[in-house]
Amino acid sequence: MNQSSDRKGGRVGSKRRRKRRTIDMTVIFFLLIFGYLGIHIYRYASKERFPLYEVPKGELISQNQNFQGFILRDEICYTAPEDGCINYYIAAGRRASAGSTVYTLDKNGEFSQMILSSSGNGQNLSEEELEKIVQRMKNLQLTFDGMNFQDVYQARNAIAAAVMDSLTAAAVEALNETMGISGFIRIETERSGIVSLTSDRYDEWTQEQLTVSCLTPKDYSRSVSMAGEEKETGDFVYKIIPDDSFDVYFQMDPDEMARYGSDLNASVPISVSVYLEKIKQTVQAELMLAQTSDGETVCRLSFSKYGSNYVNDRYIDFAIQNEDTYGMKIPVSSVMQKEFFLISPEYVISQEGSSALGVSKQTESGETVFAVFDQYVAETQTTQLENGEEAEETVWYYVRAEELSIGDVLVSNDGATTTPIISTVPVDGVYEANQGYAEFKIVTILQTTEDNAYYLVSPKVRYGIAAYDYIVIDGSSVEEGQVLQ
Repeated sequence: MNQSSDRKGGRVGSKRRRKRRTIDMTVIFFLLIFGYLGIHIYRYASKERFPLYEVPKGELISQNQNFQGFILRDEICYTAPEDGCINYYIAAGRRASAGSTVYTLDKNGEFSQMILSSSGNGQNLSEEELEKIVQRMKNLQLTFDGMNFQDVYQARNAIAAAVMDSLTAAAVEALNETMGISGFIRIETERSGIVSLTSDRYDEWTQEQLTVSCLTPKDYSRSVSMAGEEKETGDFVYKIIPDDSFDVYFQMDPDEMARYGSDLNASVPISVSVYLEKIKQTVQAELMLAQTSDGETVCRLSFSKYGSNYVNDRYIDFAIQNEDTYGMKIPVSSVMQKEFFLISPEYVISQEGSSALGVSKQTESGETVFAVFDQYVAETQTTQLENGEEAEETVWYYVRAEELSIGDVLVSNDGATTTPIISTVPVDGVYEANQGYAEFKIVTILQTTEDNAYYLVSPKVRYGIAAYDYIVIDGSSVEEGQVLQ
């Protein structure tokens, strides 16, 4: 009995111990799994991130260069010959012929009284004349700009001039009949041109007086002469702008100037298309460089017409329109530079049996070995041939090659001369990540987008990138060959 109980108890104890060992192994197994997962989660969480950018397909981008410029033109200013109340007969912006009446000065009010009595307090205005005045007021309502309230004064003068032109017909006739009125002066233009009633400190300026500080409207102010004002002798009354031409001076940063290359100079103008914001038109103008009186180089646009739209303006908003550019957009932050060896074409040869380029490098023992280029950029120039055709030739090679270093001696194609590699040049590129590691690829920048966030790069570059490639957004965050995944 006791032996049977002992055996039974032993079996029970053995089962419990096995069960306990099974539980312990299960716990250990799950602890190992959790530990393994924990290590990988930690490594993933602590792993340095390299955000990538998928290069889009090429697209056409039309980018205008927007500027604000300073207007200079021929201006002849006229002042009041005597004290008196002024009344204009030609609206600002209208063309006056030589000898026509621009304004009158009423020294004692006698002529103003004659106008009122002859006009019947305005009841003599015809329906056509009233309609013209109403239309001017409607135009003012459509174009009113709260930031440029002086335009209201210009419109007021235009309406007043139209009214005065109608109301004074009888008074002028009476004036001729009475052989004149005391205290009344009628002023006629000395020459033909566009009338402006706006004055500022730049009246009658020329390029010789221009300074860089003039090009921005900081602290700029102007005055508008208005009908009914009392003028003193020598006060500004009006100015005549002889023709429709005008020049605009403005600053352009070096990157913007670079797109014109050597064509942009101070002696020969180049023709450009300019969008004039105020009149919503694209016109042709001549672009060239100019010097200010303080020795700065600025740009000048010369317009042969459309000046009548700006007779009351000193500053102008415009855009120079450029041809559409086809390229791929990449982030500015992705572009870095690598140093490439600078090698003359006379030392560059093709590898025998292939199209690969390289150089013959002289070893310490005096032998020559072929060093193939890993990457290169050929700088070319176009020359005009005698028959009128153009020929393109390579003037320099920018080279990356593991087998080359500064000081290496190169042997020319014909073996007659040698030269050491003595310099490098920076070449633009990005880090491609298609293979899971950072690989430098050359890019040719065509232009920058308006928001300065992207470059437009050529899709046809040897050793370059292509659509749908992945590149590192922050090029400064990685090194050549670094594993990214």
